[in-house]
Amino acid sequence: MSSSLITNMYFFFFFFFAAPLTSPVTKIDIAFIEKEAERLLEERLSTDPCNTDALYALMEVKIKARKMEKVFRIFDCLIELEPKE
Repeated sequence: MSSSLITNMYFFFFFFFAAPLTSPVTKIDIAFIEKEAERLLEERLSTDPCNTDALYALMEVKIKARKMEKVFRIFDCLIELEPKE
């Protein structure tokens, strides 16, 4: 066998049959990441309450967390900051 064929077979085996190098993301990991994102965005908004990018991102996090009352508050704040959007 040629060395290129052996190399190709090795890569085929590695990519299709080898165990992943990282563990799969679990629901607990996703929940932690979302809570951490929420915390960081709220921290950012405490120093810069008019940051519309952070408000949009926080609204998305709150929607995923099904915190609709807070979503409506953020939405009202965005309307005040960007009435033409």
